[in-house]
Amino acid sequence: MVFQLIKRIGGMLINSLKRTKQTKRPRVINKALGGQITITSRLIAHKLPRKDVKRTNEEVAIPEQGVVILKKGEVTEAIHISDSKGQSISADTHEDGSVDFSIGGKSRQGEAGVIGVCQALISRLNQDAASWGNPTDVSTAPGWRVDDVDCIACDDSKFLKIQVTRAERDQKLWKELNTLNEVSKSTTCEELANALKAATQAKANKISSHQRKELILALDATDLPSHAFQPVIDSFRNRHGNWAVGLGFKGIWVVGPNVTLTSRLDEQAPS
Repeated sequence: MVFQLIKRIGGMLINSLKRTKQTKRPRVINKALGGQITITSRLIAHKLPRKDVKRTNEEVAIPEQGVVILKKGEVTEAIHISDSKGQSISADTHEDGSVDFSIGGKSRQGEAGVIGVCQALISRLNQDAASWGNPTDVSTAPGWRVDDVDCIACDDSKFLKIQVTRAERDQKLWKELNTLNEVSKSTTCEELANALKAATQAKANKISSHQRKELILALDATDLPSHAFQPVIDSFRNRHGNWAVGLGFKGIWVVGPNVTLTSRLDEQAPS
């Protein structure tokens, strides 16, 4: 009930923002170089499984507005995202291993959002005592493009190289979203884990074993948090973890819309 209330509040927030845009000029900051930054807002309501109660403090570090809701004895993990651009995302996992998700609004095109994905990944890595700086987009820089690098981050003289790809390769799903402005699906944790494997395999086929050793592969699930839920990660690690390790990447991560939903894939799930 409480989570449903948060979802309704998120919808009311977006409708309010839309009405404001129609009657007022957008809030803009003029930069010295003549550029403009339009201020947008995003509401993330994330309900964690009871077993993850100790992890809720991670939400403090998330750059978006974060709301965590916990219910004693509840094992369902769910998330709802609303932003001022009109996008709405919902996903829920259930005890029987099924997953429901829906997206409303246009999807990001191509490699859009690469910096945001890399920043979320770096924030997660830095939680484990790393000290990487902010990422730089080098996807169009000839020297880096040869090595299949989308972003780099630095720590003194060390470089972190990141390649970003979508966590879901189902073109039918993205086409339906862009045509109808909405898409929904009922699936399972196992099927989503297989989708992560397919996305990983597709990139591995294009990158030499020599390049993989210095490259972190980031699977972008910022629009599909269903693919980053813990039951999906556990399913992947149990069935594909050894395979992923054998690919030889510096790391394979799925990056969701917040730090809590950003997890490493190329390892075994705890027994």
